[in-house]
Parts: sequence; C-alpha cells; structure tokens
Amino acid sequence: MRVAGLTHVTAVSGAHFAIIGAVVLGLTALAGLPRALRAAVVAVAMLGFVLLVHPQPSVLRAAVMGGVGVCALVLGRPARAVPGLATCVVVLLVVDPWLATSIGFALSVVATAGIVLGSGPLAMAMSPPLPERAARLVAVPLAAQWACGPVVVVLSTGLPTYAVPANLAAAPALVPATVLGVLAALLAPWWADAGVACAWGAGLAAWWVAGVARLFAGLPAAQLPWPAGPAGPVLLALATSAVVAAVLGARHRSPR
Repeated sequence: MRVAGLTHVTAVSGAHFAIIGAVVLGLTALAGLPRALRAAVVAVAMLGFVLLVHPQPSVLRAAVMGGVGVCALVLGRPARAVPGLATCVVVLLVVDPWLATSIGFALSVVATAGIVLGSGPLAMAMSPPLPERAARLVAVPLAAQWACGPVVVVLSTGLPTYAVPANLAAAPALVPATVLGVLAALLAPWWADAGVACAWGAGLAAWWVAGVARLFAGLPAAQLPWPAGPAGPVLLALATSAVVAAVLGARHRSPR
C-alpha cells in the first residue's frame, strides 16, 4: 500500500467522517427530523466515531472541521470548506501547538486544502477532453496527491507512480468498508450474528482495497526514486507547482 500510494486509506481521515456524517444526515432527513435535531444527531455520531477510533491528529482535524460544518447546519448557513479548514487548524494549534510537529496532522491538512482549492480548477483543466464527471473523479485524488507529495516524500524513498489510478480503483470500496466496519463494532457486543455479517461485508471491501494495492504495486516502475534529505521535498514542491501552473495556464489559454 505504501508503494501504490494507498497508505492514507488505513488512517482515519476526513473522508471517513464525511461518510459517517452523510449516512447519519441522510437517515435523519428520511426520518423527518428538524434541522437542529439533525445537527445534534450528526454531532453525537461524530463524537462517538472519535471515541471509537481514538483522537489521533488527523482524527482531531477531521472532527473539528466536521463540527464547523454542523454549526453551519444549525445556523442554516452554507458550508464553506476553506474557512472551515482554517478555523479547525487555528483552534487545534491553539489548544495543542505540538500538533504542528505531527506528520499525520500536516498530511491531513494539506490533503484537504489540495482537494478544496485544487480539484475544481484541475477538473476544469481536464474537461474536455475528459467528460465533466470523469474529470472531477480524477481531479480529487490528483489534487490530494500533488498537495501531499512534498510531505509524503519525507517518509519515503520514492514516489508512487500509479497513486491516482490506484485511488480511483479503491474508492468504491471505502464507503462499504467504513459503514459496515462501524456497524460491526457497534452491533457485535449486543447482536453477535449481525456484527459478524457486517464484519464479513467490511472484510470483502477491505479485500478489494488490498487487491488493488497489490495489483498496482506489482506493475513495472511502481515507485520512482527521488532525492532524499531536505532537498527532496523542496524539489518536489517546485516541480509540482510548475506542473500545476502549466496545466492551469494551458487551460486558461485554450478556447472553451
């Protein structure tokens, strides 16, 4: 999974909170609950999820940002991702300044920032020739990969060549793995058979992710060598900035 660029799947992140929050919010909407009560149920679900997976740095970032979204829901205001991310980073660093030294916290923040700020322009730059929906699907992991690259290279000796297609192939399994895994943890102490059934379903989804990782890690040149030391992240950040600028500049110069 390190070679294929899928290690982030094994860590609890904003994607998992988004899945749980969306499922709970959808169920409360189907139940016809008022907006304030829906927000309260989502907040309780997110707090319970934090307790279930333990408050690691990336978990805290995702939880606080989710809390900002819940506040927006209560106030009836549209969610704004950039102010939400900025608010949660400031709050967490004021409460615990040592989070600034956490690689997991940094990866969580830069991945979210990359998706929020970069996925839209990249999708526009790729559409056409790609259809709009396909361009958006590709733009999300591409933006996250480009944003996280200079931080990831600190932990690794190479760059994952197939990270974007590997993430696209693994993405369909993330929702059932997350939802069924949480249900298995909640049901097992009270209803063992249901817990086992959910665990089997989550296991099949995890099997798919592992199979995708093995497939892409076994391809030729699955990991490209990159300079080690302080120069590596700086060179990758410069190269990434140049590529992004070239892609967006080409899109800006081309006719619609």
